[in-house]
Amino acid sequence: EGLHKACAIDEKRELVRALAVSVKTLLQSPYGNLVCKRCRVQQFVDAEGTWELAEVSNVKKRSMFADILGDEVEDKGAKKKKKSRYKSVRERWAKANAHNKKKRAGQTT
Repeated sequence: EGLHKACAIDEKRELVRALAVSVKTLLQSPYGNLVCKRCRVQQFVDAEGTWELAEVSNVKKRSMFADILGDEVEDKGAKKKKKSRYKSVRERWAKANAHNKKKRAGQTT
């Protein structure tokens, strides 16, 4: 599944084509069934053109919403992580704690 998600469309097609050869065997095991669903192997077997359009659409959607959702962006199989504003949990806690102290100090005076 991870390999499928990280691959480019041409590589995904080759991967799913290899899985499609033994789709009946894969569907008999729980893990194989899960992989077939996530990679949409049955859709590939039924209509390769529809499968490809869906894959292209998914890649476009992921790239459009990656900035909004803060997800990792796929770029030819390489993943880029969005950097955090804070270096550690301790810094986030300290900043929140300082903010709360200021807020309380303003309420009591």
